Amino acid sequence: MWLERDEPPVMNGLVAITYLLAGGEVLWIARLYSIFFWSIGGFAIYSLAKRFVQLPAVVVALAVYMFLPLSIYASRSFQVDPLMVMLICLSALACYDWAQIGGWKRAVTTGLLFGLTILRRQPERGKAIETDPPLSMILSPLADRNFRKLALFG
Repeated sequence: MWLERDEPPVMNGLVAITYLLAGGEVLWIARLYSIFFWSIGGFAIYSLAKRFVQLPAVVVALAVYMFLPLSIYASRSFQVDPLMVMLICLSALACYDWAQIGGWKRAVTTGLLFGLTILRRQPERGKAIETDPPLSMILSPLADRNFRKLALFG
């Protein structure tokens, strides 16, 4: 049962359904999903970086993301890491948009994306979510402003 592993088999289920539609196990289909998820994460990195720096630095940030050894190995094999990394990148982008622009729609989108990220790759048992490094790095610069806003209106 997937609850014993602490991770729902989202990627496995998606690939299994695709194998059924394809009529058999076609290994490159699983790789396509990994490449697709990694590329969507790259789009989120690009979108987030262009809000902070100029185009040459954005290209460098995207190149580092796309050509690190982890990204090359993860996109060539069937693993859950590209989906998790994509969700982290999209969560960071949504969190930044919510912090800059505000609004309930962005708040709900940010919450859903962070929830999917945590669901996809839960922290170790016994650790609080705040100690999970990717989430704490994303949330710490925004915590003061947004939690004050939430305390006033929520």
